[in-house]
Amino acid sequence: MRTTLSTRRFAVLAAAAATAIGGGMIALSPSASAGPAAFTSVDFTVQPDVGQCLHGNPSVNCNDYTAKQFVWMNGGPAAANLANGDYFFAVVAPGGHHEPNDGSSKLLSTDLYPDRTFNVTDGVLTYGGPHPFDSTENKIQLIPFKDTPNKGGVYMMVICALDPGDIQPANPSCKSDAFKVEGTGGGGGGGSFSAPTAAKDATPFHGHNVAWTIAKSADYPDGSTIYSNTPVTVHYTVTATKTVTDEHWSVGGTIQVFNSNDTDMTLDGVTDQFAADYPELNATCSVTGTFPATVPAGDAGGPGESDFPYSCSFSGVANTPDYTVTYDNRASLTYEDPTATPTTTTIDDAADAIFSFPQAATLDAGSDPESVTVSDTNSSPVGSPGTGTTISDTTVFTYPVTFSNNLCVTHPNTATIAVPGADPQPDTWPRTASWTVQFCGPNAGGLTQGWWQNKNGQKLLTSNTTSACTTLNGYLGSHTTLADLINVDHGQPPKLYVTGDCTNSSTFSYLPKFDLLVFGQATSTGTGWSMLLSQWLTTALDSAAYPTFYAAGKPALDPNAGIYNPNDVAGLNLGTCPTVSQLLTAAVNSFSSYSGDKSKVTALSSLFDAINNNKAVSC
Repeated sequence: MRTTLSTRRFAVLAAAAATAIGGGMIALSPSASAGPAAFTSVDFTVQPDVGQCLHGNPSVNCNDYTAKQFVWMNGGPAAANLANGDYFFAVVAPGGHHEPNDGSSKLLSTDLYPDRTFNVTDGVLTYGGPHPFDSTENKIQLIPFKDTPNKGGVYMMVICALDPGDIQPANPSCKSDAFKVEGTGGGGGGGSFSAPTAAKDATPFHGHNVAWTIAKSADYPDGSTIYSNTPVTVHYTVTATKTVTDEHWSVGGTIQVFNSNDTDMTLDGVTDQFAADYPELNATCSVTGTFPATVPAGDAGGPGESDFPYSCSFSGVANTPDYTVTYDNRASLTYEDPTATPTTTTIDDAADAIFSFPQAATLDAGSDPESVTVSDTNSSPVGSPGTGTTISDTTVFTYPVTFSNNLCVTHPNTATIAVPGADPQPDTWPRTASWTVQFCGPNAGGLTQGWWQNKNGQKLLTSNTTSACTTLNGYLGSHTTLADLINVDHGQPPKLYVTGDCTNSSTFSYLPKFDLLVFGQATSTGTGWSMLLSQWLTTALDSAAYPTFYAAGKPALDPNAGIYNPNDVAGLNLGTCPTVSQLLTAAVNSFSSYSGDKSKVTALSSLFDAINNNKAVSC
């Protein structure tokens, strides 16, 4: 298991020891009798191999190391007795323990003292700087620092208390401890070279594309006509569908490579290890850079640095990443070591970063929004989205609408989805879905034969005989005065002529008199002719234009109104939607064609009766 060093601030509790504190400094004398003399130890967590510490106890106080990266400041048993305050550490050349401040000629640490500052409060050590900090072993790594001029590869680690305000210079009597790194130093031990170090960050990403569509349907076909003389309920369905596509995940960031040497370093490669560590995610990782690359030398301002962007993607994975899992994204460095054989060395754990993928996805460019509003022109019924309902997933709305209008009315209906607030794609929003039905209810304007018999009807006819007769004669058409057009079996049959007799009050054909006679003799028994004549006459009177109004009301039956006749009543050959006028005219002209056929006579009589009672279906 690798120790993660990306978190910089930890509470470290070290065991007590008899290390003296006085005058703002930490006593680290090797002669301290109650505990280990130094705050340096081998990194036995990251590098557990035996041999990294050549002399001393690798778990407490090592004083001879194989390489710089294995030198750490150990919190040590004395940390619990340190006075509360801020401290900093520094690596200096031998003899430089009185010169730990930035700018000193003996200072070997290449970063500024704020990056090497830590705090002790009630025995708890905290650190928030860029140096790796191992919470398990309670230690801070000392690199970067330059090679010592000492030919034997000897260095001094200095720990100083900062004055109030956390500023240098530190108290010149800081305490120090010596250590040695093999293979470094001015002319001794086989040359001077420090391996590169690295740091990296990780920014995870989860993206997808969203598309919204809307559809509308009903239990009657779109564009259909509903014929009914009673109310009809239509059930509508509005479906707003959200489709998520192109689900993809990635992680990326920057790998920083540091060179603490005073000469440039050759870097043969930088590799991101995420794909190898999690093969189940089928990741493809790449590092941007041209290799071999040069990492510049460090100077008094700090180590040299080269940055390499990296990215990993795995949009084709069979399973989504586990959003509850913390992933470890490592970097591997391959560099050329001029003092080692072979000269090419790889550090597999050069740097790592911990991250988790976000479960919430970010919308891709051009995507529809995560949420939309749905509205419907039928906004009142229960179940309708109304004037605006916000949804974030596929939603189905179902609601009823009852139609009860007279005549034929077209009922268009539109559902709309729109983007709440600002519209990111004005060319494609809003989106609509429509459904239209036509409801043809009962006709309007008819009056019954009983009304024409009462005083209101008689008064209306008396005052408007000419208008009524003109209308009747129009339906009789070219029939002659001798033609037996309409007959009532009453002794000498009364007849309705096409002449002016209709308006002559001295004749039996005078309309108000004829009206009473016809209605009084109407019966459905026998041939049924008398009832047909009565209903025909009522319908004809209903359709006439009367200029005089009475309190009883004016007949308003439109002679051009369509009457639904799908079964071709009485074989009139008028199609499925004849007008009132066409029905009246055809009935006169076709009397002889269904003479003696009571079923046809009864059917036609019933149709006129429905018209007169406002129960015929319009079309």
